Amino acid sequence: MVTVSTYDAKTTLSALLQQVEAGEEIVITRHGNPVAKLVPYQQPEWKPFFGPMPNDVRIHRLPPGEDVAPLFPDGVPFHPDDPV
Repeated sequence: MVTVSTYDAKTTLSALLQQVEAGEEIVITRHGNPVAKLVPYQQPEWKPFFGPMPNDVRIHRLPPGEDVAPLFPDGVPFHPDDPV
């Protein structure tokens, strides 16, 4: 792991990015204290779903008096990246 100061990181960013592309991890320090790490980018393993829900998941019509609460006994699932 390579360690560089913020000044050196600023002046040699292109060279540092080439090292990161080659798999190297780089720690950037300020006054000798680590403040950031450059690591190779990794594509997320999942893609967020946008658009209409598939028919097998969609709740079309509930009979009168029926509720969706039994489908989610722990509450409706929520993910912070889901669109509101």
